[in-house]
Amino acid sequence: MGKQILEPEVLNVSVAVNEPPKMYAYRIFVSYSHDDHAHAAKIVEYLRSIGAHVLWDPDILPGVAFSDEIKEMIAFSHIFMPLITAASAIRPWVHQEIGFAAAVGVPVLPVGLGKLPQGMHERLQCLQLSEALDDLPKKLPRVVIEQLLTRGTDYVGYLPVQTAPLQEDRTLLITHYLRSVIGFGQFGRVRQAASYGSFSIPTQGPSHRIWEARESKQSRSQWLRARFRTERILMEQHARAEGCDIVISANHENFLATDPVGSAARVRAILEFLIGMPEDKLRVVLKPEELEGNLIIIGDWFVAESVSPSFGRGYRQTIINRHAPSVLEAVQEFDREFEDLMAAAKVTNDNCRQVAIAGLTELLNRIVLPEDHAWLKNLEQL
Repeated sequence: MGKQILEPEVLNVSVAVNEPPKMYAYRIFVSYSHDDHAHAAKIVEYLRSIGAHVLWDPDILPGVAFSDEIKEMIAFSHIFMPLITAASAIRPWVHQEIGFAAAVGVPVLPVGLGKLPQGMHERLQCLQLSEALDDLPKKLPRVVIEQLLTRGTDYVGYLPVQTAPLQEDRTLLITHYLRSVIGFGQFGRVRQAASYGSFSIPTQGPSHRIWEARESKQSRSQWLRARFRTERILMEQHARAEGCDIVISANHENFLATDPVGSAARVRAILEFLIGMPEDKLRVVLKPEELEGNLIIIGDWFVAESVSPSFGRGYRQTIINRHAPSVLEAVQEFDREFEDLMAAAKVTNDNCRQVAIAGLTELLNRIVLPEDHAWLKNLEQL
């Protein structure tokens, strides 16, 4: 498995005369030496002008430790772009960061400026630019970036994937990545397909009676309830900022019969979310078939996919992938399937919310509950 360093000179590049000025907002991490800040700023300005979302830190100084924060920024990127100059070439972090990006499958596009040490250009396969950067638009048009990303999705080495064998591990990892995206000053559109999903988690505090109802068959600790609630709140923050596409399969006859109280608590929580969300931020489809797993995609930042061996006992074996090129592929596949589900359900963007609310309300009303839990059906309290 060789390093995922892609050489732009060998690409078959043909720029159309009427090429659109903007591309998809690929995340490009620009790494540079403090001595080269002026050049880096010009490159960042150009990348932003063609539509890229640039990740960089003007305050990173020469010799700064190769921190976990830098690793996370690289791992979340579609492309890693180190600026190679005579000043940066002698810094150890150059090779550390390039090696890390290659190891986690992030395409590397080194940009060389000025005279480099002998052999450096060939070893790193640099895109050589003039020190004035007046050849930047010609040598780095958006089509080069797009072709690099096409290759990036074919990467077969080690990807930035983490696994969470238990439900507790799952919610901690998902919460971490939800916060990480917000930490970059960003939010991502929420895409989820699940039996009930994250929005069936109550927003009320861990001691509220809805938690006892939800966990009527398996009580959990206050600590774990608080972690679930944090996941739910962060998911809604992303959804309210960038919108959401939700696939819900709530008609599990066996679970409805064996745990009617837990089912009703979940359905009620989903209804609270659907009713409270702005219409222009929500698309939802009820799927009649059962979904045995849980798929979450946040923007094009990360994918979390879980399986559940026994419904109602929590998700197991969650795989979280933040390899940006393959996450983007997952987004595109989800969107195609979501449009097919919308068409099959004969709903539109304008009415899907009301159709889902009506369907879930009907489901909630036909669940047979003991008298002391009849309050779960009182939607006037929403």
